[in-house]
Amino acid sequence: MRTSRRAIRRSLTGAVIGLLVGGAIVIAAPPAQAASCSDLGPGQWDCTVDGRDVNIHVPDSYTGAEAVPLVVDMHGYTSSNSSQQTISGWDDLADVEGFIVAYPQGVSNSWNAQGLCCGSSSADDLQFIRDVVAHVRGAGTIDADRIYATGLS
Repeated sequence: MRTSRRAIRRSLTGAVIGLLVGGAIVIAAPPAQAASCSDLGPGQWDCTVDGRDVNIHVPDSYTGAEAVPLVVDMHGYTSSNSSQQTISGWDDLADVEGFIVAYPQGVSNSWNAQGLCCGSSSADDLQFIRDVVAHVRGAGTIDADRIYATGLS
């Protein structure tokens, strides 16, 4: 159901709107979303933090009036943030429970594990995750006592 809802949301967001005006069809682009990656509102956001991609899911119930939890969900080696978002199920739970989920992208689909495994990334991933959290906290209303990290490997 989540995939269908997301597919519908993306289809509607990218749809072309046709209006019948005086016997002619006028084609118009869909209205832009009011919020942005610097001012999060309900929806799916494809953002950039420190030059790297981060997908952010904000539930429809989010108003910004009260602080909500944040979950940072990291993909496994050779996977991507978009794949992780599709398979993890966090979006569905976020919609029910009312929290925000961020899906950061590792360099070359990997994370810097200090040479222990998992690719050749030498990026400062700890700082990147800190920056993702700071970005979401700056763009939304996040409860600083309820920030969580999870992932798949």
